[in-house]
Amino acid sequence: MLLPKRSLGPGLARLSTLLGAAAAACVLAACGGHAAALPTALTGPADSIAQSLVRGPDTAGPQGKIKHVVIIIQENRSFDSIFHGFKGANYANYGLDSEGKEVKLVPTSFATPGPDICHLYKDAIEDVDGGKMDKFDHCPVKLVPYAYVKSSETSLYFDMAKQYVLADDFFSSQLDASYVGHQYLIAAQAGMAINIPTAEPWGCDANAPTRIQLVNSEGQNTKTVFPCFTYETLATQLDTKKKPWKYYAPGCVSPPSSCSFGYIWSAYDASKAIRNGPDWSTDVVSPQCQVLTDVAAGNLPDVTWVVPDLADSDHLGSGSTTGPQWVASVVNAIGKNTTLWNSTAIFVTWDDWGGYYDHVPPPVVDYDGLGVRVGLIAIGPYAKQGYISHSQYEFASILRSIEGWLGLSTMTNRDKNAASVWGDMFDFTQKPRAFTPFNTGSYSCQPSASLSAPDTE
Repeated sequence: MLLPKRSLGPGLARLSTLLGAAAAACVLAACGGHAAALPTALTGPADSIAQSLVRGPDTAGPQGKIKHVVIIIQENRSFDSIFHGFKGANYANYGLDSEGKEVKLVPTSFATPGPDICHLYKDAIEDVDGGKMDKFDHCPVKLVPYAYVKSSETSLYFDMAKQYVLADDFFSSQLDASYVGHQYLIAAQAGMAINIPTAEPWGCDANAPTRIQLVNSEGQNTKTVFPCFTYETLATQLDTKKKPWKYYAPGCVSPPSSCSFGYIWSAYDASKAIRNGPDWSTDVVSPQCQVLTDVAAGNLPDVTWVVPDLADSDHLGSGSTTGPQWVASVVNAIGKNTTLWNSTAIFVTWDDWGGYYDHVPPPVVDYDGLGVRVGLIAIGPYAKQGYISHSQYEFASILRSIEGWLGLSTMTNRDKNAASVWGDMFDFTQKPRAFTPFNTGSYSCQPSASLSAPDTE
């Protein structure tokens, strides 16, 4: 069930219609999902589940005006926890607890200390509770998830969204935490893996006993495997087409002691082809601050991913309030180079909900998603100004947009059936908008700030 009207903020109501059971089965069959193979915890009454609408890719594209796409990834915040109070967006003032009682969302700080909120696969299923969105208090931290970051700390995110595009019906692709989320952001899948590997680092550099859990299409545990996968990624597709790319990640000190590979779960460390191929020494770059130097020199490949150091992570327990400044510094670096700015589209998102409350039921497409709603800001000279997109998207929509732009093949049913964002969030008939820098104060990216991953779940 959805929240009572008085629990919703002044934003627009959710646009997608809840489909009946028969229609839902047809939709899932059409989009390659598993109509009769969803985990029991995800099914429930037809009127309490927001089922996925089949959305083919938009036909409108960059029309040769985009040469670079940059994906900036932040950590562990739901849409309601970041964009509470954003005028015109769909946010909540109240949540529901496991007893069906209303809980008022309270302001908090990015720097609020842990402990972390439960946000692995089973936690996502429990939080969503068949679409009722009422079990976010199942974790031992109880009411901590019912919070939003105070406006004084999210002002830069709001400024970016007000100048460009905010999507308020954008979902993480996975009912899971960061490891799986980052895989979906490079491959539109995670090889049926859930949760996190049993030891660090999280990928092909792991020690031999390290394992990660796999599930089947019904969400049932099957076996464990070494976390080094052979499935196709966007990078392997880009390599085939001889399209340049970069993945910027922080360095680290331990474990293991060498840490020459980047941080403990650099997403491409889980790709056997990338980790054991020439890309690893040329296209996976540490420290993450190097992106600022490269952009200043006019070097920006076709596709770029950028992730923060722990010191600039929005993750609960990071102790940091500088996540927005870090994001804005990357945007500013691109914006200050007119040539790059006039041909770049930037997407800012959060890799999972981090256990924080959100009131919008995720559409059901398969055993792993969609996940809890997160924010997406689209930035660029052709991005619409002050526009709020209420269309349904997911992580795979970013990949689908890139694939359509560069003429790449889709990799899974997720990106195949995800909607491209080009025709909605961008207007390629307009004159490129000049860039106005965002005020980051005295902030500067520190390559050795913590030498730690932005997340450990």
